[in-house]
Parts: sequence; C-alpha cells; structure tokens
Amino acid sequence: MLSFGHALYFAAGAYGLAIVLQRTDMPLLIAAVLVLVAAIALATLVGAVSLRVSGVSFAMVTLAFAQAGNVIARRNLGGYSGGEEGIGLATANVPDALVGVVNTRNMYWLALILLVVVYVVVTWVQRSRAGHVVEATRENEMRVRVLGQAPYLIRLLTFAIAGTLAPRSG
Repeated sequence: MLSFGHALYFAAGAYGLAIVLQRTDMPLLIAAVLVLVAAIALATLVGAVSLRVSGVSFAMVTLAFAQAGNVIARRNLGGYSGGEEGIGLATANVPDALVGVVNTRNMYWLALILLVVVYVVVTWVQRSRAGHVVEATRENEMRVRVLGQAPYLIRLLTFAIAGTLAPRSG
C-alpha cells in the first residue's frame, strides 16, 4: 500500500501534543498517550475510507487527506494551529531535561530510543504470524480470503499501525 499521506499523522502528533500541552495542565506522558489514541483513531478513520480503493487511487486518496489536514492547519480553524506561523510548545509540563538548546543531546537520545523501539516492534510484527498474514494479503488477496481471513481488516489494521508509528518515529 503506497501512501502519500503519512505526513498527516506526523503533523497530527506534533500539533496535537503542542495543543494539548498549551491548552491543558496535563503532564507530558499523559498528553502523549492522549495524542497517541487520537492518532490511532485518525489513522483508522482515514484508512477505513482510503482502503475502499487500491493502487494509484489509494495513494491519491491518502494524499488528499494529507492536503486537507494541511489546509485545516494553515487556516487556523478555531485558533488552535497558529496558521502560517505554527504553534509554540508550552514547556511548563515538559521535563527540564528536554527543554532548551543545552539539552539537545537528550532529545537526540530520546529520538534514538524511540527509533529503536519502533524498529524492534515492526521487525517483531513482521516476523510474527500476523506479519505473515499481512504479507500474504499483499501477495495474493484472493487466497487470503479463501483461507477465511478478511483482507480489508488486515489492510486497515496495517494502515492504522503505520499511521500510529509515523509520529513516534519521525
């Protein structure tokens, strides 16, 4: 499944976390979990619509959703996104070790840890029975359907997982 729309999930994660931290007094971890749940819901919703088509049409539909997200962010609907100027990160509830230029090294280590976790999870899923079913669906959807599996649900789950991992690994 070729998706041109994964920037939508990256932006939803970044903007979502910034908005939640700016508008609430939630600690960073709770805000991140809330945004993660929202990213899962967004990826599932977009996937449910996009997977009605396949091939180049699928890629174009995912691109259309990403462009719609871009338009919403730039128009600053509700005053949440900051429009063309973007949104600043409220650092009151962010640990001091992650704030400022002096602590850039800590951000790099955190990004590396997240990248390794995402890699390990993706490798584990790919080598599991579920990963083999996903590969089988990619290779021969009809055979998977004959074996009693639901290719649409498998593709939707795969799309939702990929959309969920996008903001975490970027």
